[in-house]
Amino acid sequence: MSLLTRLSGCFLVSLLLISSSSVDSAHADEAWSFVQITCAPELGYFSIRRFFVMDLPHMGPYLTEGLDPGATVVAALQRKNGIFDSKSLQDNPFDCSIPSVQAVQGWGDGHPGFEVRVVGHLDKISDMISPYTEVFLQGKGLGNIFLNGGGNIDSIEVWYDGALEVRTCREIPGTDLGNAQVITCRYEPFKAGPQ
Repeated sequence: MSLLTRLSGCFLVSLLLISSSSVDSAHADEAWSFVQITCAPELGYFSIRRFFVMDLPHMGPYLTEGLDPGATVVAALQRKNGIFDSKSLQDNPFDCSIPSVQAVQGWGDGHPGFEVRVVGHLDKISDMISPYTEVFLQGKGLGNIFLNGGGNIDSIEVWYDGALEVRTCREIPGTDLGNAQVITCRYEPFKAGPQ
């Protein structure tokens, strides 16, 4: 074997070792799940929707404590953006109070106000944590939003339009190829009383 062949073989082995050590090992995507809550008393409107953020950087702007968010970051997200995780809603449920509107002659009828409460839960099923939020309107359960996916509700909206209206929506996979989603929504007047 010639010296040139040996040198080129050593060069290729060295190159493979260097390139393999510089490539990060494969890792599974890490999903972080949240709900965004809007409580707008001036508009007589409440909404909650779930969403996911993939692969947040450890020791980054959100995960300031390595694998966990810092208390300051969590408080800022809640205050500025209405973004919560299930643990924070378990510790401190969110209450939205929409005041009544008085009738004004010549400008239309008034309507009663309403109260919405969002409570977080962290149930342990086998070895997995199942975070979800429970949404109540006037003390009556409207449904659960599962933060890790699943369930049959992705968002809930409440407003007054002649009657107290509730819209629940969910995304279902589309029938075409790709990542298409179809959003289906159900509108109905709120019926007070037993659950």
